[in-house]
Amino acid sequence: MNEPRPKNRLQIKITIYLVLLVILIINSVGWFLYYAADHYLDEELGKKLVSIAQFAAKTMEPDLLTYLQPGDENGQFYHSVQTQLKKLEHDFNLTRSYLIDPKFKILVDSEGKIAIGSPVVHLHPHLLELESTLQGDARYTILYRGNDDVYYKSAFAAIKTKDSTVTAIYCVDASPEFLQVLENIKNSIIFINSASFAIAVFISFFLAKSIANPVKKLMNATERMRRGDLTRPVEIKTRDEIGYLGDVFNSMQEAIRSQQEKLQNRIEEKERMAYLGELSAAVAHEIRNPLNSIELYMGLVKRQIGTETGATNNIEKIHLEIKALNSIVTSFLKFARQPAPEIKKINLNDIIQATLFLANKELKENDIEVHMNLGTKEIILWADGNQLKQAFLNIVLNSIQAMPKQGILTLSTEEIAEGEFVMLYIRDTGCGMPASDRDRIFQPFFSTKNRGTGLGLAIVKNIIEAHHGTIFVESEVQKGTIFSVKLPMDHK
Repeated sequence: MNEPRPKNRLQIKITIYLVLLVILIINSVGWFLYYAADHYLDEELGKKLVSIAQFAAKTMEPDLLTYLQPGDENGQFYHSVQTQLKKLEHDFNLTRSYLIDPKFKILVDSEGKIAIGSPVVHLHPHLLELESTLQGDARYTILYRGNDDVYYKSAFAAIKTKDSTVTAIYCVDASPEFLQVLENIKNSIIFINSASFAIAVFISFFLAKSIANPVKKLMNATERMRRGDLTRPVEIKTRDEIGYLGDVFNSMQEAIRSQQEKLQNRIEEKERMAYLGELSAAVAHEIRNPLNSIELYMGLVKRQIGTETGATNNIEKIHLEIKALNSIVTSFLKFARQPAPEIKKINLNDIIQATLFLANKELKENDIEVHMNLGTKEIILWADGNQLKQAFLNIVLNSIQAMPKQGILTLSTEEIAEGEFVMLYIRDTGCGMPASDRDRIFQPFFSTKNRGTGLGLAIVKNIIEAHHGTIFVESEVQKGTIFSVKLPMDHK
């Protein structure tokens, strides 16, 4: 893996994403509020101007307005109406108010700048609203820019006679004060966006750093693991998901280190066992040949001596010792040259029964009571029945030796993992063993007995492992021992 290590990419990405998210949210909210306020205030101003226009229209004298003609600008009635318009402007803070006839020409201008009968140029874009007003509906315009480059809003209300004839239209113009408010809001939004950008960058940087730094530690730890260094745990003190990930990583690293140590120990044990096996085979070979010769010559001596009682007894003792040595040599050879299992379909219960039959003499001599809990269901598995019988017999004999004066031997079976494995438990009520012995009982040549090779349980372990099984022991001094054997139902 030669890909270059990334530098702070995660931190930069998180910072950018957070900043963009903050800006997007603040901009969206800010401009939404701005346009909502603009729409609301615009509509409220329009309604207000319409109300003013309708109120003012009701104060006018519609019949007299029909008599106004060009040139009447200096007349008393004209000035009276003009004064009334100015008062309305003052009372309602209007920019301008005026009256137009049904043809949309000026009748009375509050400022007196436009003569009677003159067209009102700035009303041309609002003809639709004016036409609706002639039908009796009050209307207001959208915001528009006047000749003085100022925004205005206008409203129109019909001035009607008693028979509902429209004789004039009251027009009112106003420059919205809320535009300044909206401008202030816009400036505030821009300022808030700028400030929030700076704050978002600052906060996002440290937030991204708080996320990226633990990830960096995990990345460094994985690189150390890739190089084979499993001794340094990753230190992440946060209590969030990354902290949990760090704890899981440390647990995984510890598990790998433990498995690695176990694997190394097993490799070393296999090498040691192989060496011991070769040594045992060589020793057994060198010892067995002289033993056979000694046994042969002792037979000749026995025939030559005849029936002399003392000599014959001594020769028998020598024969017994030779048989004992041969048994030891046989154990050495079994340990050194354990054959591969001959896999067949077997009934585990039958193997257990056969094992107890072989140990029947020792069970009776030691007054051992046997309890079996094998269930009613047959347990069928693929294994070498003879090798398993040898292994189980060694365990049973060990249990019997732990109960020299009465005891209870219990054998029970149990299917586990949905029938993938079977467990055999061999429990005794013997003297038990201390923890120091319990950890060494499967080592070759380890024995707590005065006589014995210390190979019995080592052979048991080899047989069980050859069947892809495991064996472990639990024991407590003066309370007894439990051997637990786990075997796969299908030998693969």
